[in-house]
Amino acid sequence: MTQKHPLLFKSRAIIWDADGVLFETFDEDKDFIWSKTIKEDLHVSPEALRDVFSGDWDAVLEGRGDPKQHISSVFLKHGLSLSSEDFISYWLAKDVRLNKSLLPLLDKKHSYIGTNQSLLRALEIERLFSGKIKKVYASCRIGTQKPSAGFYAFIEKDLNLPPPPPPHKQLFCGGQPKNKGNPTKRGGGDNVLKKFR
Repeated sequence: MTQKHPLLFKSRAIIWDADGVLFETFDEDKDFIWSKTIKEDLHVSPEALRDVFSGDWDAVLEGRGDPKQHISSVFLKHGLSLSSEDFISYWLAKDVRLNKSLLPLLDKKHSYIGTNQSLLRALEIERLFSGKIKKVYASCRIGTQKPSAGFYAFIEKDLNLPPPPPPHKQLFCGGQPKNKGNPTKRGGGDNVLKKFR
């Protein structure tokens, strides 16, 4: 049974990351678990998939780009006839492996999700966690991605939380090494997650 870390009781707001934390997203090689059979299912090569989630995808994550247009341009470059709509449907249907060990720690009063996401997946995450969390903070709506200070400052302002210090007002629980810097200055981080596993 998962034990609640003391910081969860002291924090007014607990902001969870999605990929690699609430979702079982990556395998041991840091590849997407959901894409294991995509080459057989949709004839999308690892190179094409890598191009989908790189380059102009940053603009999509920040709400400045059209995901369907971006995906279509990548598929055209790789000579694929697959439509962006079919790819998106496949992706969103597969990318739903929840980390069940953390679900009991969520509560509607204090739990939030803060994540780098396109609007398409942000809406899907809201659906999956409806009734379990209070709100999803997605980069596509904020206009900037983690680990930028602006991402965390936006959440603090929206929740009317004081900036650091003092501690134990907000707790950011994240799983991506590149995102560790700013949240650990704001009352939490991956050291807390290790207690849950």
